[in-house]
Amino acid sequence: MLIAGSSVAVISGFTASITNSVNSVGSGALIMTESSGANTCVSSGSAVTSNTATCSTINKYGASTTAVPGTPISTTVTITDSGTIAANGFTLTAGACGQSNNGAFNGTDASFCGKVDVTIQESGKTACVFPASASAACPTTPTSAGTLASLSGTSPALTPLTVAAGASRTFVITVMLDSAATNADQGLLASQTLTWAFSS
Repeated sequence: MLIAGSSVAVISGFTASITNSVNSVGSGALIMTESSGANTCVSSGSAVTSNTATCSTINKYGASTTAVPGTPISTTVTITDSGTIAANGFTLTAGACGQSNNGAFNGTDASFCGKVDVTIQESGKTACVFPASASAACPTTPTSAGTLASLSGTSPALTPLTVAAGASRTFVITVMLDSAATNADQGLLASQTLTWAFSS
């Protein structure tokens, strides 16, 4: 029986709790660095926006303007995942090959891109990236089996497609004016974009 005006004490039961005071999630960064000799290009600065860059200091075809038939020119480039997350996709895409005059004396061959042979070999790998061969390395001297014309618009397979954060892949790109080049191929210049790309 309760008596009017009296109070009753309420005794609570046992309790326990945990407050997680630090709960967060952050995004990683996928950044590409290309290097060749003393030259380096990076896809982004510290402020990441488009994360794409145009590199004019690394000429993967050697930049020679005095090439002669049968003499190969090689350039070594290293592609590094310099970000904090792995690239689960890795591609190389060649643009269209174009030609122009080189100097004051110019040949008349309108298919000069087809006279420049090219190979792409990944260091430490057996397979030739271009022209593609799954079981053999690229020939020491490029042949007409792979030219800048046949490379145009293609994306040669890079195996494996993944690049771990902090890891690098090195490629040797060799070009050579084909031994079948004639006087009509003198004084000409072939140019072509090559685009490396990572994806997560």
